[in-house]
Amino acid sequence: MVINRVDSFLKNLSIFCFLIFPASLVAGPFAAELSMNTLSIIFLYNVFKKKDFSFCKKKFFIIFILFYTYLLLSSFFSEYAEEIVYKNLFYFRFIVFVYAVFDLLLNNETIILLFYKILLLTLFLVSADACGQYLFGFNLIGYTQIREDRVAGLFGDKLILGSYLARLFPLLIGLFFYNLKFLKFREIVISVTVIIICLIMIVISGERMALIVTLIYCVAALLLVDFYKKIKVIFFCLILAIISLTLILQPNLYNRHYQQTIAQVNFKFDNKNFFSNFLYYEETYKTAFAGFLDKKIIGQGPKSFRLFCSNTKFIHEKETIHNVNAEELLGVKKINIDNVFIEINNSIKKGDILFTYRVNKESVNYIAQEDMTVVNTNINKELISKSIDTKGYFINYKKYRNGCTTHPHNFYLQLLSETGIIGFSFIFLIFSYFVYLMIKCFYFTVFKKRKLMSNLQISLALGFIITLLPIIPNGNFFNNWLNMTMILPVGFYIFATYKNNS
Repeated sequence: MVINRVDSFLKNLSIFCFLIFPASLVAGPFAAELSMNTLSIIFLYNVFKKKDFSFCKKKFFIIFILFYTYLLLSSFFSEYAEEIVYKNLFYFRFIVFVYAVFDLLLNNETIILLFYKILLLTLFLVSADACGQYLFGFNLIGYTQIREDRVAGLFGDKLILGSYLARLFPLLIGLFFYNLKFLKFREIVISVTVIIICLIMIVISGERMALIVTLIYCVAALLLVDFYKKIKVIFFCLILAIISLTLILQPNLYNRHYQQTIAQVNFKFDNKNFFSNFLYYEETYKTAFAGFLDKKIIGQGPKSFRLFCSNTKFIHEKETIHNVNAEELLGVKKINIDNVFIEINNSIKKGDILFTYRVNKESVNYIAQEDMTVVNTNINKELISKSIDTKGYFINYKKYRNGCTTHPHNFYLQLLSETGIIGFSFIFLIFSYFVYLMIKCFYFTVFKKRKLMSNLQISLALGFIITLLPIIPNGNFFNNWLNMTMILPVGFYIFATYKNNS
């Protein structure tokens, strides 16, 4: 009797953690981790209790375990092993979570409709709150809008609202089609309304990549899902109208999504240096690629970019800056030199003092604003204690950049630099597999008039494709919060594939 009560409690706890998971992602990484790990531990408890390890034979599980094992090997052989091995040790928890979700769906199919309704409510509340922040400058819990062209809503100072909505959007669409036969007309109207609100908020969030991938997703989904053609055309026109009107009526959003993108990307792609086309991330991309070239096979080690990017061998030299005279540097015409700390061929670090001078009896340090090497200068120690005309003196120098950040802002460059060609191949092959599936699905739908996949499968597969698009900037591939948002739909996809094949 006690055992039955324990099992019943654990089952209910699993369902609760599962249902609140999308909301826990808004609350923060700790809440989401707590929900995910609780569900996973209960799943493992049941696995060992029943001695049912059949999920270990599944293809996806085997591929993931191979990837996980490789990450550990790459970590151990990295020169940054002490800093990164522990951080990668528990990466396996994501695959456990996938099969915990699959097992829960398989044994409790009735909760899928409930999960959909809670997901719908969650996305509506998040979007409505963010909309209030955009209109009034603050949201329901007092968070103020950080930037005029960006909205974070319940995420506080983290500008990830658009990413959150865009990553859960495919799951929302897939579950809408899956549950369509169970929904009343009023519930269908509410669902469509929330979907439209989510689209509007992705635009208003100011996250350009979130908008781009959502547009790509919508176009592909309208082509591939099995639904009435007239309704799909209406939806397509509605989506274009909503996005166009939002951008037209809000100039700051138009500037964010269009003008800033044009300013940061060379869409001609005609430069011999490919990374120079991405002006904003050029140095970061170059550093990541240099890290890959340094260790092509196994990479620098997962989660190591922030460590190796500051290595001097990954610094990129810029052109020599000519005719930078002291008047331009200091903004004054006459100074008295007190001391000089620079010589030709000196390597200067940002923050180093180049020379000290006096203006109106006030002593001032001239500080280097960036890393550099002095190529030529006539500001020397012979000028100490002399009054000089700044117009006649100059410093010529070479600037250096190493693109050092926490991550390279592109999944594939991060995988290449941190895990080498082997780690990169795992994810790129998964991306290629889903692209192949969608091409095959399109071919059979259009030319063979046969339906190979359910609408839920198609919706989620397209979601994986837009998540793994090669060229677009994105977050840290190994970030816990990002991993949780990406991995949740995988459990649904495995369930949908199982149901479609059974």
